[in-house]
Amino acid sequence: MKELNLIPYELKKKRDKEISAYRAILYGIIAIFIILVMLYIPNIVLNYYISERNQLKLAIDDNNSVSNEKGNLISEINSYKIYTEKIDSIKRGKILLSDKIRGIQKFVPKDLTIKTLTYNNKVITINGTTNNYNSISEFVANLQLTDNYKNARINSITNSQGASSSYDFDIVIN
Repeated sequence: MKELNLIPYELKKKRDKEISAYRAILYGIIAIFIILVMLYIPNIVLNYYISERNQLKLAIDDNNSVSNEKGNLISEINSYKIYTEKIDSIKRGKILLSDKIRGIQKFVPKDLTIKTLTYNNKVITINGTTNNYNSISEFVANLQLTDNYKNARINSITNSQGASSSYDFDIVIN
């Protein structure tokens, strides 16, 4: 309870004392609040930067996985390109046997029989048999008169003697 004092100077002094006490308490609370805010704001900023750093690390890790996947895809694409280029070069360099031997039948004499015809490393080998020795020379001469088979030559002729005399031959065309 308050005392009743009728002396105005004392009352004023007492009231000024109370007001200054209230002000001191208020200033103390404000100072404590400011100190707490000043101490807490750096923690808030620090936590914000830590969370930003973590988010950036996650983004970088995501980008690294995308970058690694990109590298894998690029190497796979390059291997497919190399494979495609090899196939294209094989297709360009491929010589069809049918194209190479087309028309040979026109040059074969009637009494000559072709047993085997092989194509290996740009060399055509013809193995056959005939009863007429001159048919072999005629066949090679016919081949040499063409543009495609100019390099035809007789590799070997063997006489296989049996009931009837026949000749086995090998012709090579480079």
